[in-house]
Amino acid sequence: MPCRLVNPYVQPVLHIRRPGSDLDETYRFPDDDPFFSEISVFIDNAEDIEEDPETATMLSSYEGTIPMSRAVPDHINAIPRRRMQDI
Repeated sequence: MPCRLVNPYVQPVLHIRRPGSDLDETYRFPDDDPFFSEISVFIDNAEDIEEDPETATMLSSYEGTIPMSRAVPDHINAIPRRRMQDI
């Protein structure tokens, strides 16, 4: 399913084309800055941990996140190589 993200740090717009369709579905996220949102949540949790470690929770651990950040691009990069092997 091809997708395209336009202007992610100002006015994010996601365009998705589903299989069998020539039309793009458009999703707008007004006033959303994904980088700011991510950093803001991280800082809020870090401050909560300092105040009361029992109430603050991180949604994912370092061990659960970092390996996946490499696995996804590696998987995407392997797709053309697998297709070339099939030819």
